[in-house]
Amino acid sequence: RRVSKFVCDVLGKAAVAAGAPPGCIACIDPSSVSFSQYIMQHEKIRFVLATGGASMVHAAYTSGKPTIAVGAGNCASIVDESANLDDAVGLIVLGKTFDNGIICASEQAAVVVDEVYDSFVSKLVARGVHFVRDAAQRERLAMTFHVDGKINPDIVGQSASKIAQMADITVPETCPIPLVLAVETDEIGPQEPFSYEKLCPILAVYRAKDFDDAIRKAKALALNHGVGHTSCLHTNVERNRERIRQFELEMPTHHNLVNVPASLGAIGGPYNSNLEPSLTLGVGTTGGSSMSANLGPMQLLNVSTTAERQEHVEWFKSPHSVYFNRNSIRDALHDLVDDDPRDSFGPCGSDGADGKSSRKCRVLIITDAIMVGLGLIDTTVDALVGEMGMTVSVWAGVTPDPTMDCVRSGVEEMKRFEPDVVIALGGGSAIDGAKVMRLLYEHPEMTIEDMALRFIEIRRRIIRFPLHNTKVRRLICIPTTSGTGAEVTPFAVITSDDGVKYPLTSYALVPDIAIVDPSLAMSQPKRLAAYTGLDALTHALESLVSTYASDYTIPLSMQATRLVLTHLEESVVHGNETARAKVHHAATIAGLAFGNAFLGIAHSLAHQLGAAFHVPHGLACALVITHVMRYNAVKNPTRMGVFSQYMCPQSAERYASVARFVGLDACEVVRAGEGDDADDDAVNAFLVEALIDEVEALRERLGVPATLIAYFEEQQLAQKGTQVPITREAIAAKLDGLALAAFDDQCTGTNPRYPLISELKVLLECACFGDGGVPVTPRS
Repeated sequence: RRVSKFVCDVLGKAAVAAGAPPGCIACIDPSSVSFSQYIMQHEKIRFVLATGGASMVHAAYTSGKPTIAVGAGNCASIVDESANLDDAVGLIVLGKTFDNGIICASEQAAVVVDEVYDSFVSKLVARGVHFVRDAAQRERLAMTFHVDGKINPDIVGQSASKIAQMADITVPETCPIPLVLAVETDEIGPQEPFSYEKLCPILAVYRAKDFDDAIRKAKALALNHGVGHTSCLHTNVERNRERIRQFELEMPTHHNLVNVPASLGAIGGPYNSNLEPSLTLGVGTTGGSSMSANLGPMQLLNVSTTAERQEHVEWFKSPHSVYFNRNSIRDALHDLVDDDPRDSFGPCGSDGADGKSSRKCRVLIITDAIMVGLGLIDTTVDALVGEMGMTVSVWAGVTPDPTMDCVRSGVEEMKRFEPDVVIALGGGSAIDGAKVMRLLYEHPEMTIEDMALRFIEIRRRIIRFPLHNTKVRRLICIPTTSGTGAEVTPFAVITSDDGVKYPLTSYALVPDIAIVDPSLAMSQPKRLAAYTGLDALTHALESLVSTYASDYTIPLSMQATRLVLTHLEESVVHGNETARAKVHHAATIAGLAFGNAFLGIAHSLAHQLGAAFHVPHGLACALVITHVMRYNAVKNPTRMGVFSQYMCPQSAERYASVARFVGLDACEVVRAGEGDDADDDAVNAFLVEALIDEVEALRERLGVPATLIAYFEEQQLAQKGTQVPITREAIAAKLDGLALAAFDDQCTGTNPRYPLISELKVLLECACFGDGGVPVTPRS
């Protein structure tokens, strides 16, 4: 009730600030059914939408006003013998643990065909589900959640471990913190409290003789105070279209789901496009409602909709040309006017009467003063002017972490020079700045607030980035550091006028051409080379396990990881040119991977550490990455990342695969497991730890501190005490706010394990102080 009032107050203030009349959104406080009924019957009320308990719904329908109300759910998930059991178990546990089962569409029961019942139960146990089989404990559990024929409000939305404590249920050491409590039963009706809606992570499990029997049991459960609401089926879609049709026709429900977690599938969004995203689900006239679909402005009919999980469209987007290897700049630039039709653009400038160009091609090089001072732009300028006869201007006004002032200055230079081609030469700052300068030069109507607007999926956003090439015909990026991968990615980071760093994301920001010439990276200072290399390694490891990772990106993530682990130390410590070239290539390869698969919470946390304590981004990544790897690699995550193709935890397997790829092995655990019979999970866990040890050992050999406090102590020694030291207490005081900001970071959405804010704080404590322990076990 307090949360509802708080939300209404926030919405009301925002609406008024946007020009809506005062009081357009209001919350009754204190609330009661009788007072709510008085408001609903008031002469100025024209329509009522009611959700909540039966008494509130009844009051709405007796108000004498047009009303839409919802009803109770009692969703049964059928699992037939053709279903992929790993996927079915993963999706059912995901649906049941989402918001601790409080969603009315959550799975209340699983009805499993006999042929796969025992295997299904075993996989539930392995996934963190505890079966309550002791008769006395079962009785206590029933009395705890179902009191006097009603749900006990004290257990609604509580975790399984909290409910187990309330019911004095003993859980085994193998499952100390269960995700779900399960009860096996055959009965449906008043004599069996577990056959009703539960609104908490308790699951009833039924055995069915065959598919027809499963339909009968699921139908009986739906009719047991869940009519009209939600049912779910896990089956082989390609083989069983007739079963899906039978399920659709026979179930007395209007939200009929196939191969999805029921709670997330029924509310629409990430798993299907047949249901409108909504948390208000109608149950139709069969359930006592005037609406059968998810609440939408035009949905007033009884419509029974079947929504099966769809393969989500995936993509691989990159510059149309990537040139690489030492001394490749000249040849790559010549393709602008010679060989490759995708890179060349023909005559520049306005055409004369004879159809020929009236002026030379104009090229603007965007860089910084350091690049000019080191002479790193000379080869590019010589090729463009001396060999290709182009008109060139150099703008060296890029600042570290470019601000909007810097961007606006660059745009003014573009207006003055009117370039046909823009070349960004430098580190991530120069490339990020050039991406945004080009965008605002061609589309000055865009604002940083528009560009930075949050999105759930990059291809579906409220404000779309406009197309380029209206003025600047090519953006060419030439990196001089080996870390960001910005030369091939759709990302840019810009600091607003009020000092806020905005990560911008759009495939409109992907450069047209990248030239990856390692000779430009040879002059990097050792510490910079170490930090940028560890940033590239973090890109590779995070994109490897992202929920968006695909068959197209995973090989790139693995190769980038191997190149960095193999060559970074030689590159940094000994300055070996071949090794430095390998790391330079690795950074771009990792960029191609995470530009399409995206990242995770290591970057969410690193962004906050960098902003709060002004530490290099690569260092911030190095501080958090191994803690995040251990956090992600758990078999039974508290919450799993949400994407249609990501159906069960895969991080441990992917980390283990890259561990093997870089040459690590699990000989010791295989011997302990008696050769080929060693448990796959044990082998994977061993390889994950071996990979983490390898990353931490590399960080140590590079001389990079293991914690933030150690970094500040190192800086204090280097400054010989001339700076005010940053204390442990000062760092700790900021961690709550940083954890909250990290949760809201755009990178968090594609992490394979969806974090709690409290877990992010623990990870920050590990990165800052080296203690606190990584939250690898699901919390109550």
